[in-house]
Amino acid sequence: MNRCYYYFDKNIEIRRISQADENELGYDGVLNTIVPFYIQFKRSDFYSPRFTGKIANQRKSVSLPTEKGFFAFELLKKDKEYGQHNALYKLSQNNKAAYVAPLFFKST
Repeated sequence: MNRCYYYFDKNIEIRRISQADENELGYDGVLNTIVPFYIQFKRSDFYSPRFTGKIANQRKSVSLPTEKGFFAFELLKKDKEYGQHNALYKLSQNNKAAYVAPLFFKST
C-alpha cells in the first residue's frame, strides 16, 4: 500500500508493508528515493529532566544527554528477543534505515 505524506510543501511517497511482514523485516515502509530508505515509525514518550528511572540511567551510562529531558520508546520484545529491532539493525548494515518519530511535540 502506498501513501503520500507531506513534509512542508513537498510530497513524499512511502511504500507501506503489512504488519505481518513488518515484524519479520523490521520496517514499516520504504521512502521511495534513488537510494531506498527503510523506516520504522515509533511514537516516543517525553521524560522530564527530573525523571530518574532505569532508561535515564541507561542513557547517562552511554553519555546521552538527559538534563533537558529526552524522548524515548520501548522496543517490543517477543519470545525473549527483540526481533523487529534486530531485523532493522541488520538491514541498516547495508542500507539506509532508521526509526522515525512523527512530529508531535512543540516547545511552545
